[in-house]
Amino acid sequence: QILSFAEVQGDKRRLSRIEDRNGNQTVFHYDERHRLTRLTHADTTTLLLHYEQQQLTAIDWLHAEQRQRLATCRYDNQGYLAECDAFQFHHLWHEYTPQGHMTRWHDTDKTDVAIHYDNAGRVTATTTPQGYWQDRFEYDDEHRVTTYFDAEGGCTRYHYNADGLVTRKIDPLGHASLTDWDFSCKVAETDPLGRTTAYEYSPYGELTGVLSPTGDSTVYDYNEYGQLTQVTQPDGARWRLHYSAQGNLTGVIDPQGRVEETRYGPQGEILRQVLPDGRAWRYGYEQQQL
Repeated sequence: QILSFAEVQGDKRRLSRIEDRNGNQTVFHYDERHRLTRLTHADTTTLLLHYEQQQLTAIDWLHAEQRQRLATCRYDNQGYLAECDAFQFHHLWHEYTPQGHMTRWHDTDKTDVAIHYDNAGRVTATTTPQGYWQDRFEYDDEHRVTTYFDAEGGCTRYHYNADGLVTRKIDPLGHASLTDWDFSCKVAETDPLGRTTAYEYSPYGELTGVLSPTGDSTVYDYNEYGQLTQVTQPDGARWRLHYSAQGNLTGVIDPQGRVEETRYGPQGEILRQVLPDGRAWRYGYEQQQL
């Protein structure tokens, strides 16, 4: 994808366009107050965003002569989102503390959840009148440990490193799992039985190898765009993946040489999938390509 930032506001630039290798574009339009007011996709579909002051109040979908209200929002006196009516979902209500922490949300589907916090703004419990999601959390900042109590009384402890990544997990039965990290990449995982799985990465963070506790190795190869092109299994069997110039997956060849093909339309939409035995799936789209 290509991301453009042509909208300038002082020393900041806002996202103005996203384009993929199929030529699809989404253009972002802003008003004089630098509010996002319109998104146009491929010059055919538009999302309109409506505001009162700086608060988003409604989103409309437009295509040709069609217009559909997707969402309507209402805010409380503190400026927090209090209600949201969504076209595809239920009506939602939200309540907050003066600090902006959501303390309750409920909907027309009879879901009603209360959320409790500590003085640091961290969730300490969730409750419902029906007894679902009766969860509790305890935090030990000194030792970087979070304890989670589920609705059935189970206790799970998570130990974190200085980067906030889980290095040790103790399940309700007292079994410990260990995780080693290299920055944000997981390089080893040890289960409660002491079996270790190791992971290797490219300089770009792509997973290139998995070494199982038995010594079996699975190898992953990628193209210049970071797309997976080959998987080599421990027994040497290989899966190969092919892509078009636009980056669409066009073929998968299994270790037996059987081919599954995928064909696309001009905008990257899947038109046909041909299975190795010759059977085919065909896809049709409405004008809006939904």
